[in-house]
Amino acid sequence: VYPAGSRLDSSNYNPLLAWSLGCQMVALNFQTEDSFLRLNDGRFRENGGCGYVLKPSALMIQDNLGETSGIVRLTIRVLSGSCLPKPKGQRSGDCIDPYVKIAVFDVTNGGKETNMQHSTAAVPSNGYFPIWGGEKFSFLVESWAVAMLQVSVFDKLKEEFIASASIPI
Repeated sequence: VYPAGSRLDSSNYNPLLAWSLGCQMVALNFQTEDSFLRLNDGRFRENGGCGYVLKPSALMIQDNLGETSGIVRLTIRVLSGSCLPKPKGQRSGDCIDPYVKIAVFDVTNGGKETNMQHSTAAVPSNGYFPIWGGEKFSFLVESWAVAMLQVSVFDKLKEEFIASASIPI
């Protein structure tokens, strides 16, 4: 699967729909570091980054299509961080105001991509050891075999990206 030839920019599209339909190769622009490229990185962490992940069994066996459609409730609690880096190019003396964005990328049974997200409050001037209130964030996941959880940290002061991790559900 690759982007339409009419696309002139280097933006990426969400690879989850293609993965949920059983596509094995999804082309992305590696020069654009966005959340969709980080989803791709997370998908291939499943096997140690070797570049190949087996399709979920529900996508390989025709009789077993209902296996990925059971709705699962996922609850996440953000507690703390440690030694968060500054955004690229920021001076060494500047303090950041970190906050965490939790997102679940999923595909519904109707074949539509969904992106549910929640954010913590910012912790002022503390990138060394920020502690968040432990607030719970809940998500309903329909296609757990292809859904991805993405945890991203941003600096509230300038809305700059700090770090991210994508994890297969």
